[in-house]
Amino acid sequence: MFERERHEFLVFRDGLAQQPVVREQMERAIEDVFWTYDTSIPENRFIVGGVIEYVLGAAMRACSVLVRHRGVLKMDEDLLFDDSENGYSVKAILKGTGTRLVNVMGAAPTRARWHSATIFLIPDLGLVYADPALEWWTSHLEECIRPSSDALTVSVRCIRAFVAECPEWQAPCKLPQESNRPARTHPARTASGDIAAQVLMHYETLFAAFAGLKPWEESRNYLTPFHD
Repeated sequence: MFERERHEFLVFRDGLAQQPVVREQMERAIEDVFWTYDTSIPENRFIVGGVIEYVLGAAMRACSVLVRHRGVLKMDEDLLFDDSENGYSVKAILKGTGTRLVNVMGAAPTRARWHSATIFLIPDLGLVYADPALEWWTSHLEECIRPSSDALTVSVRCIRAFVAECPEWQAPCKLPQESNRPARTHPARTASGDIAAQVLMHYETLFAAFAGLKPWEESRNYLTPFHD
């Protein structure tokens, strides 16, 4: 169980170490989307998470781990192997102290509901692989996987403890974190604003009026450059 997921993650980990250009471009792409689409804006939270799934998948393919994106269709896994319905759930924890590991969607939130290999993205740790059959997680399941009314959650504290004891499941890389946010010299973008511009550019009269809506400037009372 999870033999392939574990093996392919190690291939990916080693590939990132051997191909610094892949690692650097992955880091820059994640940083780009994180700073451009500020996740304090609710609609951007899903956008950033979804883009990171694609960025990670592209990096994996560049390291000969052949996955395809299925996050819009499957509930538990986001990246599946090309020739299989197995793969990885992707959880980026770039803010906060934990994440929803599994959304139970009305089912009973039992710990057994976690049955997917998971790749976490965490500042200061990088990429971390975990699955419910790894010995560390089986022995810390009660402590670390917490049922709530509609989800199973896991804390960054537990993931850090796992890495401290099992560092082979970590792929170091540089990820952005809120405390390092640079001074913003332009408003945060939103996907809805970007798509509206792409659609309206084909409708000359409406596009001429579009700028008056001040797209992207409605968030955080942006009028002049500010510092977070």
